[in-house]
Amino acid sequence: MRILIAFTSLSGNTRDVARQVRARCEASGHRVSWIEAGVDTLAEAGDPRHDLYLLGAWSDNAGRTPSEMKHLIADLVAAVGKPAQVAVFGTGETQWGEEYYCGAVRRMAAFFDTPYPRLEIEQMPHGERDALAIQRWTDHILSEAQRMPDPRMPSETTTMQTLHASSPDDYTAAVAAHPRLLVDYYKDNCPGCTMLDLSLKKFAAQPDAQGLVLLKVKLEQVGEDFFRGLGLRQTPTLAVFREGAEVARLPGFQSPVQVAQAVGAHL
Repeated sequence: MRILIAFTSLSGNTRDVARQVRARCEASGHRVSWIEAGVDTLAEAGDPRHDLYLLGAWSDNAGRTPSEMKHLIADLVAAVGKPAQVAVFGTGETQWGEEYYCGAVRRMAAFFDTPYPRLEIEQMPHGERDALAIQRWTDHILSEAQRMPDPRMPSETTTMQTLHASSPDDYTAAVAAHPRLLVDYYKDNCPGCTMLDLSLKKFAAQPDAQGLVLLKVKLEQVGEDFFRGLGLRQTPTLAVFREGAEVARLPGFQSPVQVAQAVGAHL
């Protein structure tokens, strides 16, 4: 699996937990992206889409989530929506009151409605007991995540064929060859493009997608001049083609419902 470990740490305690979690994930053969909120940005992880998200935090006053973690979570949701495969961990101190202990961990778990157990460490990870708790928690999350499909991802059975244009000639040939065609114009490092891609994957599993073809056209492959020649002003843009003619153009992010509406209206 491709796993994102994203965390914030005040004095290094939560970072220590994150390091142990990371080591366990890598020892199990998984690829890990590492983001420390307030130090790194989500963009530094490359493609924000991961199979599993492990989020960690210390707790601010009154058990609140630190602001830098809130900002990172906002960026994550903007890029990929609310992932289903999220597990949370963190550190806290019961001396400030049980009601505030690891409050940020509990808030994040509630926000993502995660089905996984939380990992809460008193103060800092030390001794064999904490090391074993971190190891067992990580192993459990990895096992469950591989067994439990993400309900927000498309099913294995889809009814829409997907093609990729690597050149303007590929584009022209696909438009001519497929009478009921959706075209997704996108580019790298575009959160809206990532979100539209997820929408199209969800739509692809619906009955309305039966018999359709999706053509994905990437700016970096066909060139800016080609995009400019088509009059494209924004990425992403979704176009609807019928019998080789463009019948609708939808700039910006489109939800699965909006995609279905466009198909129903024009195809």
